[in-house]
Amino acid sequence: MPLEAGKVHLTSEAAWRKAVVEVGEVRGGAWRTFETVGVKRQGQEVQVKVTDDQVCSLLLLCEAHDAPRWRRAVERAMNEPRALP
Repeated sequence: MPLEAGKVHLTSEAAWRKAVVEVGEVRGGAWRTFETVGVKRQGQEVQVKVTDDQVCSLLLLCEAHDAPRWRRAVERAMNEPRALP
C-alpha cells in the first residue's frame, strides 16, 4: 500500500518479461482486482506510477502469468498470518 501518489522505482536481479501491477484489496478473505496496469521497465528497474485513486489499495507486482499464484499468496497471508514463514 503506497499511501501517496507518485512513482515507485524497484530494482531487481530478475529479468522482467511481462510485469503487471494488479491494484486491489482483500475482501471477505478473497483478493479483488480493481484494475491491472502495465509497468515501465528500464534494464533491471521497474517503475510503477501510483495514482491518487490507488494510494489506499494493495499493489501486487508480478509477471502476468504468475498473478494467480501471488493472489493466493496474498489471500493466505491475510487469512492465515500464522502460516507465514
